[in-house]
Amino acid sequence: MDTSPRRSGILLHPSSLPSADGIGNIGAASQEFMRQLASAGQSVWQMLPVGPPDAVGSPYSSTSAIAGDPALIDTAELHDVSSEGRPSPKERASDIHVSRRLKHRLLQRSFQEFRKNKANLKALETFKAQEGAWLDDYALFHALADHYGTVRWYDWPQDLAQRDPEALRTAKQSFKEQHEFWCFCQYEFNRQWSELRACAHDHKVELIGDAPIYVGYESCDVWANPELFSLDPNTRAIKSYAGVPPDDFFGGEPQNWGMPTYEWSNHAADRYQWWVSRIRRLTSLFDLIRVDHFRALESFWSISDPSKPGDGAWIEGPGQAFFDAIYDALGPIRLIAEDIGIITEAVDKLRLDNRIPGIRVLQYGFGLDLSPNNHLPEAVDDNAVVYTGTHDTDTTMGWYDSLSDEKRQFLERYWQDSQSDMDLSPPWRLMLTAMRTRAHTVVIPMQDVLNLGSEARMNLPGVVNETNWSWRMEAPMTEEVINELKALTRTAVRLRASTS
Repeated sequence: MDTSPRRSGILLHPSSLPSADGIGNIGAASQEFMRQLASAGQSVWQMLPVGPPDAVGSPYSSTSAIAGDPALIDTAELHDVSSEGRPSPKERASDIHVSRRLKHRLLQRSFQEFRKNKANLKALETFKAQEGAWLDDYALFHALADHYGTVRWYDWPQDLAQRDPEALRTAKQSFKEQHEFWCFCQYEFNRQWSELRACAHDHKVELIGDAPIYVGYESCDVWANPELFSLDPNTRAIKSYAGVPPDDFFGGEPQNWGMPTYEWSNHAADRYQWWVSRIRRLTSLFDLIRVDHFRALESFWSISDPSKPGDGAWIEGPGQAFFDAIYDALGPIRLIAEDIGIITEAVDKLRLDNRIPGIRVLQYGFGLDLSPNNHLPEAVDDNAVVYTGTHDTDTTMGWYDSLSDEKRQFLERYWQDSQSDMDLSPPWRLMLTAMRTRAHTVVIPMQDVLNLGSEARMNLPGVVNETNWSWRMEAPMTEEVINELKALTRTAVRLRASTS
């Protein structure tokens, strides 16, 4: 259980911050945002996963469970890279995939400058020695992906796809410079993140990270550790796909996420060492870790026919043995359980036995016909993290506009009865409702603070389109917004203790 005082914060991925590169970064853009959070009296900053996203930009299907996303590096502070070659205003206004390609080009130029300095190379070698357990596979994976033009490792030559030791040694030597480049990217990510973490500490803002329960099929984790995933031993094709059956939270439709489930017995055989390494890494980046799709640790939806996601079956997960191994290896760690979806008594027991707070989403409380509905404000207990919406929901303004007349009238009556400030916009009224709950922590999506509509939605689950994961702030928060957010936070008795 989290014993923190009442507090609040913002949900915003660093990629959404305004930046000259066309994609937010963990350098100057994040440090400025940290200062704004502190000025607004906020105590936490929650991010989406910070690993490299998949081909459509989803950070929940990463090419690495441990690496940082190189596109989040602040290239403006890198080694002697001038403004020449930076994206034009027109390019910065284009889609985020263009921005990522431009950022990659800047990183390659920076690498060429970096390697001219012997002290830099010595520091990089030290980093490689410290992080070699995961870094070597990650760097080789991406070097090979560069060479073959795809992260689909199963389309590479068979000896590399099957990880023949001699083929791997030859490839590492043949692609030595690209291998070194990808190590450099992780070195710079770590360096800048350390500065961001120090900035957060100075401003008394805690960072909440996000741990997707699954990793992408086209990832270095699956390629390097096939025995840990549900793959055919000969072809390494997926045998069991991850997803969910039909439920209200996913629009009543089943979903196949295209990712392999785990061979949990193989994880258990070495006391979950892959998970221990992964969570140890996350604890070095964040103060708290949100475990996405927590319920899969108790039991998970297994799909054998990818074309029929609704015909899957619930399979027992690792349960308490998973947490025993994690705690034995790492000691106490602070977790948040994303317990949305079909939640059984067994799932609740696993969460409560480990004193992990769950999450509650007010859009679900007022927008869905659930029985019982523990997302309504009065049902929220103090050991919870409350959101107005999440990265998977519409913005509150977009959600409010889409409500049926009946649900909107109910919400308006609720606000009148609860004496919510009717002069506020709908997003800010729902923010105040969230902040007035008993929950120890409230997290508000940045889009709601800015009163943005559906055009600013971060993700539409189950759909591949050009707008998912691409929303970016046009400018930093204004002083007016900062002061209004601070006032709202003070009203709900969630203001940081050090804030006057």
